[in-house]
Amino acid sequence: MWKLALAILALSSGSVLANERCEYSSEQQVTLNDVQRLQLTMSSDQLKLVGGSGDQVAVTARLCASSQKRLDELRLDTRQQGQSTQLQLLPERRSNQFSSGLFGRGGSYAWFDLTIEVPASILLDLTLSSGSASVENIAGLELVLSSGRVQANDIAGPVSGSVSSGQLTITEAGPVQLNALSSGQVRLHQVGSVQASSVSSGQLSIETAAGDVTLASLSSGQMRASDVHGSVKVDRISSGSVRVSDVKGNAEFGSIGSGSIRAERIDGDLSLERKGSGSVRHQDVGGQVRLPSR
Repeated sequence: MWKLALAILALSSGSVLANERCEYSSEQQVTLNDVQRLQLTMSSDQLKLVGGSGDQVAVTARLCASSQKRLDELRLDTRQQGQSTQLQLLPERRSNQFSSGLFGRGGSYAWFDLTIEVPASILLDLTLSSGSASVENIAGLELVLSSGRVQANDIAGPVSGSVSSGQLTITEAGPVQLNALSSGQVRLHQVGSVQASSVSSGQLSIETAAGDVTLASLSSGQMRASDVHGSVKVDRISSGSVRVSDVKGNAEFGSIGSGSIRAERIDGDLSLERKGSGSVRHQDVGGQVRLPSR
């Protein structure tokens, strides 16, 4: 069983801290034992999570609010749900209305600034909306990102998730499964295989993938993939653009509507099954080139 130790360390009011949206603040610490999977849902909050050699989850939270009343409403809580431990930022629904003027930001707000140290073997299940997170040196990551920013480095195992109007950057990770990308940006550097279901009005950039790169559907978006040690396969492209380069295997495309394909330095074959009004350009293809007549 995990154990919880909670300490309220300090309380200051009426002072503007380094972050100007922190007129009233307090600090809390939480220590958790025997955690294998950590679940965390954030809104307009900030997170820095780092895996290390310890065996505990150590949370330091700075609570920030526009008034003492809103600060008093904030609290950290935990609960066990199956094999996962939930770290809860309460209240879950916190309306923030920021304003700016001659003397800086104002308005009504309440948010958390979290620093979390975890065992490197932990799995993180993160839901983030309109906030920012930095995650480093853990075993695996599941992510739902909406209108926020996430930087993930040194993820030993798999990464899976969806992105909507957010920015996700992953550097050095295992296989990546992207369930959906909509109106956002995903940048992948030095990862394993990449499997994406759909990209719609978003940008997917892949640089150095150790395995295959596959995408089911691209619509009004962009995909860029370079230094792929496997093959690249895109099933359907409509009004979007794909550029692939330095691919060790094949570059295979199912259909293209009014979009565009550019393939360069492909060691294997280049193939396209069906073509509409879109364009296909290729250069330095080592294998066969199979394209429709129109």
